Amino acid sequence: MKLSQLYYFLDAVESHSLHKSAERCNISVQGISKAIRCLEEELGVTLVTRTSKGIFLTETGEYLAEKFYDMIKTYEEITEYCKKLNVSTNKQTIKGEIRIAVTTRFIDSYFGKIMNKFRVKYPEIKIYVETFDNVKIIGKIKETGTTNLGIVSIIESKVSSFNMEEYIKGENLYLSKFYKSEMFLCGTIKTISKFEDKIYKMGLDYKNPVVSYRYGVDFLDETQYQLNSISAQKEMITNQGALGAFTLDEFNIHFNKKRYAYIPFDHTLMLSYGFIRKKDYELTQAEELFVEFLINSFVFE
Repeated sequence: MKLSQLYYFLDAVESHSLHKSAERCNISVQGISKAIRCLEEELGVTLVTRTSKGIFLTETGEYLAEKFYDMIKTYEEITEYCKKLNVSTNKQTIKGEIRIAVTTRFIDSYFGKIMNKFRVKYPEIKIYVETFDNVKIIGKIKETGTTNLGIVSIIESKVSSFNMEEYIKGENLYLSKFYKSEMFLCGTIKTISKFEDKIYKMGLDYKNPVVSYRYGVDFLDETQYQLNSISAQKEMITNQGALGAFTLDEFNIHFNKKRYAYIPFDHTLMLSYGFIRKKDYELTQAEELFVEFLINSFVFE
């Protein structure tokens, strides 16, 4: 029995909908359904009934749901206690410096929140951060000798012949990916409704501009624009009817569902984040702690 199964089960029965739960939990409908099915198989009981109006608890499910809530509450209490214990144990015991170059996209969505938590746990570690596109980050790691770590954004697309991951490895750098998520086309509800729920195809002659991040390599056509921040993209999306490529995490962070919506591409478009460093560079203790802390901040199935 996994905690993730309990979370998915309880969320699904609260909303009575696998689709709503999948959207809230940022997982596929099949993933939610599988988690509930595996939980039932492991326990040897039927927890829910599936109807045309949604999913509902069985009598056994109602009894066990209360137990699951208690289990999660106990787990969270234990986790919180240990976090406080770790903070008091580690505070002011480890010193060091970290110099890191980070892609703007990661800064916009995640870096600030993670940094705040890291500074609470390791207040004596100083971190110096610069923001660039991928190619400039690679250059900083290779040439200056003052920036030892980089966080890059990698788009995996069958449409583009350019492969950022191969490019990084070709520069004799070590790459370790710690995040991966599917991307969707996001825009205002009015703009998205023009598609009538049809999947957008990159080859269509569409007049609205498409905005994306500048990754250091240009391969977009004349209707596409590369911008360096989500706020700049959001401005075009809101006021010029543009579309942007975002993960569901990013959509939930930066866009409210009352005004904005998203649809899938006709092909899978993935966004990954990864650490880069020179292959012969050994991380310091402070850098190892930071890398471990950042990786543990992203927990996916």
